[in-house]
Amino acid sequence: MLIWQRGFYDHIIRDQESLDRIRHYIADNPARWAFDRENPVAIAPRGGAVGACNGSRRSCTELVVEEATLA
Repeated sequence: MLIWQRGFYDHIIRDQESLDRIRHYIADNPARWAFDRENPVAIAPRGGAVGACNGSRRSCTELVVEEATLA
């Protein structure tokens, strides 16, 4: 029985930094879906491309909230 989707793997949490990074990923995941290339109704933030919040030092959730307040 296949449980994991192909290309996805477990992550070992070795320290507090690793735990914090994974918690941040989980908390931001719903907001990132709005910009995901695989989302059929993905939106692009003003002046950016789909996925523009990836790699930002600010959380994706913060960027989505800011974008909504600017609109």
